[in-house]
Amino acid sequence: YTYVNACAYCYNLSVAAAYAMNGDTTTVYTDWRMPTVGELAVFEGTITSTSYIWTGTFYPASLNTWITLRLSDGTWYSYGYTDNLYARCVR
Repeated sequence: YTYVNACAYCYNLSVAAAYAMNGDTTTVYTDWRMPTVGELAVFEGTITSTSYIWTGTFYPASLNTWITLRLSDGTWYSYGYTDNLYARCVR
């Protein structure tokens, strides 16, 4: 996903859950979003995929760049919003 598409993916999880329950959100989770750096760090080293995952944390040293994490070895990197990476939503 690009960064925008990854955010939309997380948002759509919430919309789909609400739709599936005919708007009754008392029994479903409708607060899915992109993880912060701290939240994604919890998964570090527990996944063998060598792909990078978006965080919801903006990288302030560069314009239109967000912090990402490769879970297999804990490597942090920054990517531009048009790059294609993976999304892992949290709530």
